[in-house]
Amino acid sequence: MSYTEDSLVEQPAIGLFAELGWETTSASEETFGPSSTLGRETKGEVVLISRLRTMLCKLNPALPPEAISNALDELTRDRSAMSFEAANREIYQLLKDGIMISIPDHERGGQVTERLRVVDWDQPDNNDFLLVSQFSVTGALYTCRPDLVGFVNGLPWVVIELKKPGVAARAAFDENLTHYKEQIPALFWTNALLIASNGTDSRVGSLTADWGRWVEWKRIEREDEPRSVSLEVMIRGTCDRARLLDLVENFTLFSEHKAGLVKIISQNHQFLGVNNAITSMLEARALGHGRGGVFWQTQGSGKSFSMVFFAQKILRKLEGNWTFVVVTDRVELDVQIAKTFKATGAVSEAEGDECHAASGAHLRELLRGNHRYVFTLVHKFQTPELLCDRSDVIVLTDEAHRSQYDTLALNMRAALPKAMFLAFTGTPLIAGEERTKEVFGDYVSIYDFQQSIEDGATVPLFYENRTPELQLVNPDLNEDTYQVIEDAGLDADQEAKLERTLGRQYHIITRDDRLETVAKDKAPWWTAEVTQRLSINCRMTSLAMNNGYRFESMQSSGMRQLEKMVQLNRTRADFSEKFEALIESYNAGSRSIEELFQELLNLSISLSDEQQRHVRESMSEEELVIFDILTRPAPALSAEEQAEVKKVARELLTKLKALLVLNWRTKSASRSQLKLAIEDTLDSGLPTAFTKELYNQKCAAVFEHVYESYPERDAGVYAATNPQGRPS
Repeated sequence: MSYTEDSLVEQPAIGLFAELGWETTSASEETFGPSSTLGRETKGEVVLISRLRTMLCKLNPALPPEAISNALDELTRDRSAMSFEAANREIYQLLKDGIMISIPDHERGGQVTERLRVVDWDQPDNNDFLLVSQFSVTGALYTCRPDLVGFVNGLPWVVIELKKPGVAARAAFDENLTHYKEQIPALFWTNALLIASNGTDSRVGSLTADWGRWVEWKRIEREDEPRSVSLEVMIRGTCDRARLLDLVENFTLFSEHKAGLVKIISQNHQFLGVNNAITSMLEARALGHGRGGVFWQTQGSGKSFSMVFFAQKILRKLEGNWTFVVVTDRVELDVQIAKTFKATGAVSEAEGDECHAASGAHLRELLRGNHRYVFTLVHKFQTPELLCDRSDVIVLTDEAHRSQYDTLALNMRAALPKAMFLAFTGTPLIAGEERTKEVFGDYVSIYDFQQSIEDGATVPLFYENRTPELQLVNPDLNEDTYQVIEDAGLDADQEAKLERTLGRQYHIITRDDRLETVAKDKAPWWTAEVTQRLSINCRMTSLAMNNGYRFESMQSSGMRQLEKMVQLNRTRADFSEKFEALIESYNAGSRSIEELFQELLNLSISLSDEQQRHVRESMSEEELVIFDILTRPAPALSAEEQAEVKKVARELLTKLKALLVLNWRTKSASRSQLKLAIEDTLDSGLPTAFTKELYNQKCAAVFEHVYESYPERDAGVYAATNPQGRPS
């Protein structure tokens, strides 16, 4: 037997696709022309036209041939002038929602518009699934040959690149898939997902994701399955015909960002978790109660996107005039989650702004209207007043077990007596948070902690106030203590003394006789190995205690500080990305708590320094933003040139503010005036280091900043700052 990539990886993969109901064929000896192997005329074609035409006719039997031809033209037209991600989004919408075709109305005359289906999303068997190995495609310069291409109704949805065992799966991404996207972009205009594997290590990603965003797929159907990283689990989990249709239809998003358009496909835990949540919701409705459950997926795992996936799938797949009430407990989170829904197209900018509840009365008004989404703070539920008795309202709450919800959750239930309640949280429920379960029910999805238990990395610890030596009667002690310390404003020496004092508690909670007592009380099967693990956990706990008070305070205050700073100046996004990366790395286990604490401390110092930079630059925050936009990331400037740009930033800000008339964003003439002012000011004031191309980029970036930050005169993110740029 030859130990090659083909025999060890590719052929088993092909056999697995066949087992899943895909037709399989090889294109290694493909012929072209009228009676060709795949119906292609040349290697430059990426769509299997004959199969596509057959399926369009099957799915739309009542439509005339000219409608089918028009749809074929629309699906296969040249999109090379577009970026492949923009082309992919355009075709995705055609696949998901169908193609609007104008055809002659033979009964009444004129034309009539019909919707032509490209995919049967509900019945997998009504579609055509074909896996082709060694599929050659000729681009402008090179002919590329992906290992496996999965076609659905003649359109290439799945591209798989394989390596033999021993070669890193990343090589398939770096050496092959990246090259394909550059050389044969047309292959990716209809792409749903990409897979790279060496048989064991297997990752899936979207066409816009860099390797760091590619993920493993460790479970197929249920969260309680043993986790396994393999090509078999990957293929069964993502390319089973029904699951692939679900993943593409309901778990794919396109998100607009400053850096460009990003395609997002669900991760494994999101896919399983959201489907679990929907099942739980349907069961709760059938039983006549509104406890949809608690959706616990750890921070940094894409919880906001899970909320979008959940809402969008219900709107698309379940009948009903659904309204989703998205509840948070802080203004920053309210803005952040609404921004996620807007960026992914779940709600338009205008609708998102209109549906932000400003008061309880406004919330009642919104719920009486026909809105898909309503965004509100939990503080609108100060009383148990009835706001809406519709049964098609679903309340999605963020971090619903925090103390703010403890007294307000029951008010939400009274205000929306027939609504369904689902809690999204990044941390587990603990003792003292039973009211959360009263309103939302039990867990419907758990991610991260459960996995760590199954991996044997930690022993689950459940705390109850049963050990008399260290009795805790205040469930909010940590939160109260952090607040007291933060309010005290300790200096460095005082904080150091506090750490030393708290450090003594380590000897109390980790002494051997106490651990044995705890062990005997908790479980008769306690072993020395478990005691050792508990001791390790206690040491980790003591480290958290030594640093915990400052660490927790630093983390929460740092997050608030970051959100505000980035909101004021989006060129600071790298700080936010670094902060998120630190938290994610800690959650993933790649950093210890000591390392995380030190890096957060360093980041906090950097943030404080950045927050005062406008003072050193002798500029207001508003002026500094424009200066940063003009100078970051390019060009390199001398001190004299930087002074020129500062002068331009000040002048430009003054001019722009004078042009911010009422509803300026909706008026074409007002927008044109702003653009012209930006172009004229930058053209006359910027130093020669700015090339024509760079000048055009800066004009566009400044206008984008003004459009996003100044919705009206004296309104927006800078409305609460004084002339020096500091929050008032």
